[in-house]
Amino acid sequence: LTNVSLYGQDTVTHGRATLQLGVRYDYNHDQALASSVSANPLRPDILPAVAFAGADPGVKFQNFSPRLGFTYDLQGDGKTLVRGNYASYWGQVGTGSIAQYVNPVTRVSIRYPWVDTNHDTVVQSGEIIIPNNNIANFLALTGNWNPAAPGSPTVSNTVDPNLKNDRTDEIIAGVDREVGLGFAVGASYIWRRYANFLYTQTIGLTPADYAAVSFAPPASACPSADGQRIGAGNCPTVTYYQPLFQVGSLTNLTNFTNDQYNRSYNGFEVTARKRMSNHWLMNTSVAYNSTIVHMDGWAGDSATGLPTSNLTGFPEDPTNRDARNGFQYDYLTSGSGLGNVYINAKWLFKLSGLYNLPADVNVSAFFNARQGYPEEFGIQGPSRINGGGIPTILLNGVGDTRLPNYYNLDFHIDRPIKVGTVRFVPQMDVFNLGNNNTIQAVRVTQNAANANQIQAITAPRVARFGVRVNW
Repeated sequence: LTNVSLYGQDTVTHGRATLQLGVRYDYNHDQALASSVSANPLRPDILPAVAFAGADPGVKFQNFSPRLGFTYDLQGDGKTLVRGNYASYWGQVGTGSIAQYVNPVTRVSIRYPWVDTNHDTVVQSGEIIIPNNNIANFLALTGNWNPAAPGSPTVSNTVDPNLKNDRTDEIIAGVDREVGLGFAVGASYIWRRYANFLYTQTIGLTPADYAAVSFAPPASACPSADGQRIGAGNCPTVTYYQPLFQVGSLTNLTNFTNDQYNRSYNGFEVTARKRMSNHWLMNTSVAYNSTIVHMDGWAGDSATGLPTSNLTGFPEDPTNRDARNGFQYDYLTSGSGLGNVYINAKWLFKLSGLYNLPADVNVSAFFNARQGYPEEFGIQGPSRINGGGIPTILLNGVGDTRLPNYYNLDFHIDRPIKVGTVRFVPQMDVFNLGNNNTIQAVRVTQNAANANQIQAITAPRVARFGVRVNW
């Protein structure tokens, strides 16, 4: 991976106005180095050993990002500033971000039917069913694999030679006002447009190659209300789509056009800040924002084809399109271990402050509140024919159903003690002072035994005592 970045900036001041001009240049190029993988021990005929000599996807991103900002002293006394900013940002290529699409030894997963003929609950090679004795008739596939040449040291997948980097454009306009000694308030409007996204195009497949299928989950699969869940499973009849013919394994990495898929962000924020004076300081902000998905020019569900997707599947698949187009954008967290926490809060409020009591005792607190994150309640459909995989059909537009709002208050107290040149600071922290048990995640698949069971709540109140030593 080769990343090169250059940045230049200049500031011009004239009278009450200050102009900031900047430009950034980024060069990104990644390659797949030589590597190998051993054969799958269960079916080496389907996944044989592969020795890969390395490959260059042939794409080198060279991007220029302009930056323009200004401030204007409205009254000439430095107390009221009007400001604005325009900037564009390009995606940063990580190791293997592009080269993985021409690497045959990345992770490959292929799903076929299986019959446990000896009833030992362990898969044996002879129990795997290959429809029509053709390994191309898989139920689902992930990774770079060609059934016509499963042991090939190269891939037949392609990367668009005109591939472009994803881009974000941003405009910020605001005003800041000093309303008292060391006390200032501000307001900002933020607009962003996210576009030029990359997606993995399935060769020979379009949204028109899918047919609608109605599915009614059996009542036995939908648990009733009890003390183990927040409510009974909601299992209405849903519609999903499945391919009309066997999905191929060949892909092409390319870009959505702006009319096919983009996201727009509109946000408004009000802030207030007081510097330390008269024994106290404070910082607070309240924000309202909305990030909307637009895919009017695309008949599929593009969320299933983005590299940072929160679903798996094919971008050509129309399933869930109506639940995403025109609704909030959310993304699945990684690293939490919960598996179904989707980040999106339209409003947020923060307040922190400190007060210096007599005897040099400092007390401070931090209050944080936000809207509950979306709950992507859905029905898991049956395994689709023609390699369509197993769909999860969303029951509501993203953002229409949410977890409870989150509120949390943390408290801190300390009292410095100086002994010679050493400064001791005994301190106590209390986290989640109100001991709130707000639900943070639930099981969202409705036709599952664990439907609507609480998966995580806010950590309980915790007190921490310590001493900080400075010298």
